[in-house]
Amino acid sequence: MKKKTAVIFLLLTIVILTLTACETASRLSFAKDSITVEVDTVFMPEIKIYPKKASYNLKVENETIARVTDGQIKALKEGKTTITVSSGKKFASCELLVVKKGSGTNTDPIVKEKRTISFQIVNYADYGLKSGTLEPVIAVDGSYINVNEPNVFGYIVDCWYLDAACTAKFDMEHTKITQDITLYAKISPREQSYNVINGLVVGILYKNLPHEKLVLPEKTEGGETITGIADNAFFGDEGLKEVVIPASYLTIGDSAFAGCKNLTTVTFGNESGLLNVGVNAFGVHRDDNGNIDGYCEKLENMNLPRTINDIGAFAFYKCEKLVINDIPSGITQIPLYAFAETKINNVDLSNVTRIREGAFNNCKELDAVTNAGNVVTCEKYAFDGTKLATDADKAYRTDRKEPAFYADTILFGVCSDYGKGLGDGKYKIKGTTTLIADMAFSGEKQSELTLYIDTNTAADILAEKTRNFLGENVFYKTESGYPAGVFIVVRAGKTEEYRKKYTAYKDLFVEEEIVEVVGDDNAEQNNWGKHVLLRKDYANAYYYDRYLGNEKGTTKYIKLGNLTKQKEYSIVRINMNAFTGIKTLKGLELPNVRRIAYMGITNCSELTSIDISMNNVTLTMPESAVSIQCPNAKIYVAASSLTRYRSDWAEKGFNTMLGQLTGK
Repeated sequence: MKKKTAVIFLLLTIVILTLTACETASRLSFAKDSITVEVDTVFMPEIKIYPKKASYNLKVENETIARVTDGQIKALKEGKTTITVSSGKKFASCELLVVKKGSGTNTDPIVKEKRTISFQIVNYADYGLKSGTLEPVIAVDGSYINVNEPNVFGYIVDCWYLDAACTAKFDMEHTKITQDITLYAKISPREQSYNVINGLVVGILYKNLPHEKLVLPEKTEGGETITGIADNAFFGDEGLKEVVIPASYLTIGDSAFAGCKNLTTVTFGNESGLLNVGVNAFGVHRDDNGNIDGYCEKLENMNLPRTINDIGAFAFYKCEKLVINDIPSGITQIPLYAFAETKINNVDLSNVTRIREGAFNNCKELDAVTNAGNVVTCEKYAFDGTKLATDADKAYRTDRKEPAFYADTILFGVCSDYGKGLGDGKYKIKGTTTLIADMAFSGEKQSELTLYIDTNTAADILAEKTRNFLGENVFYKTESGYPAGVFIVVRAGKTEEYRKKYTAYKDLFVEEEIVEVVGDDNAEQNNWGKHVLLRKDYANAYYYDRYLGNEKGTTKYIKLGNLTKQKEYSIVRINMNAFTGIKTLKGLELPNVRRIAYMGITNCSELTSIDISMNNVTLTMPESAVSIQCPNAKIYVAASSLTRYRSDWAEKGFNTMLGQLTGK
């Protein structure tokens, strides 16, 4: 799109439609059959033409002898040729003889001087025109001229006058041109008019006229009722600052005001009945490469009519100054990025059932969302970047408050460092939660996350066939699938029910089982205290989630191979923060464990022995699986496996332990 000034000047180009009469002659002839002139003579032959205002063309047969220039003939050298005059289908000719200067030959007294008629619009600057000067006309001395009024789009032209004050009218019919003259005109703007097609305003007729404020009409000049604004009606109009929309309008079309970068105010008539705001209606303007080069960056005054029941995707995208106190109650779906990057600050979702991708993305003042219980779908990025998210993130980082982000009862995100970096990665959702949004826990640092959804609300929603408690792609996922450290802990006996309803997450569902071993202060007593395990119904495998300790805090040894006498627990994984801060712990025996998670064993300063010598499978550990806060820990492996482990762990960050690996 051209810049504003360029558009105005282009549209205001002044064109003289016809500087000579357009009609043709019905009778045409030369006054004489032969003309004699001297070399270098410039002349106009006398032509008999009817009607007098008819146009005609002159032509010289041999242009080396004479030539037509600026409507007159100039004799170039001695010789004889023919002059032809034509008008429409009429033709006439005469003989031209050019003789040497001073030859004494009798010549015809028909030489006439050339006159220049200039044209000037006197008040062009008052309306932002680039220039008021028009193309001049050349006329023969003593002739009449007939020029039409210039066409200045959007303006009425009053012409022609002999004086700059435009008081003395020039009479073309009866005034002969006997000298160079300038004729003057003045302009005045027409009344703004609107193009209306099928009852919709499709734009303004005179875009070059000043139109900072438009009061849109209710009816056409012919009395036709106008029902709305068409698609692209004012798309990219940089001159527009204020619009008044009648109460009778029902619709605003797609991209109707998109890219109007100077638009500040949109006012709706009292008791507006507006029903629809189209896709990108107040959104962005893009260049040919798809890059944003304009948006409603100054729009700040607009109260949405309460009658609206449909808003299109990106409708108010990037209206960064627009304050919206609430959305109309008739809207049941918030489309893609509809309010993204606006100053909306309060949202009542009483009647909303679906929130599409990015709907309120980056709304930095949105801090109040209510009545979200009816929302059954909340797509990705819907509330990312809102004040709800930034405030919650700050509160967790500074005061370790709630790590998750909520829009009323919708859980839509979590502190980006939660799990790896901050917190223990074990989060129990609020009991009032009605929905977990798409991609809520999709950050890379949530690859070690245990989510507890054992709530009455979740159980109730599980029974609903029309609602999903878990959105799409809720958890971090790699190309090979969900990481081994992601678990969804559900109520006992419900795993199969959850797996059937949420097939995408079926391998993540587990149930929590707490094993308590009673002991005393005997130094040899092992496993004393409470152990939290995560169990999969369909697999004979357990995950050791965390050790809760005992009331005396005297645990010295934990041997998972014989956790209890009543039941054999095949523990194949140590989860993140499973053994942390156990100051008395001296030894761990892990006979069947295949993996120790990131920060699985940490801050156990007395720990000296991690025995995996009985493992029949290779134990894998990521970096920091056993933290540096366990400075005395040694890992014991079977002698036959020592070389293999040294090779496998060479680049895993266990440098302080590699020298301590000892066959047992």
